[in-house]
Amino acid sequence: MADFSRIPSDPHDLHADFAVPQQYFPQLSLDTGLEVWLEKEDDSESSIAASITAIVPVNDPTARTFTVRASVDGKSLTPGMAINGRLQMRSANTRPSVPRDALLRDSQGNVTVWIAEGDDKNLVARRKVVKIASGQSQQVTIVEGLNRGDRVVIRGNESLRDGDKIRVVD
Repeated sequence: MADFSRIPSDPHDLHADFAVPQQYFPQLSLDTGLEVWLEKEDDSESSIAASITAIVPVNDPTARTFTVRASVDGKSLTPGMAINGRLQMRSANTRPSVPRDALLRDSQGNVTVWIAEGDDKNLVARRKVVKIASGQSQQVTIVEGLNRGDRVVIRGNESLRDGDKIRVVD
């Protein structure tokens, strides 16, 4: 979530300041991609044009963050509105991610997902315990338990049992 205000040169230009975890500082540059959208929307159709204009290396030691300032196309925004941002960084150690809706938590605190195994005509559900990275994004990074290419059940996963036959629905 970002705070933003008007840049005086053009009434339609805004800037947004994002608090970014300090571990990402070495990976950022002014060329790093940034996707921005209104707080209540989370899809690519509602994205707002934005670009990083400054990376402020001074961090907040209590929150372990630093500031990334972005120029935002403010034609449909006013100062004080809440927006979200997602940095588009490349990493040599990429991990799979899944929509938050795919995650289930059991009474012992384990986080699990359901995997669709088999060919497209004979899919069965298999439960996998996963470890997730912290964060509040709708896309959750899986630290352990999934491999790239695993097909994860996103909807209808609450009532599945191991071995249930499943089918893909668009």
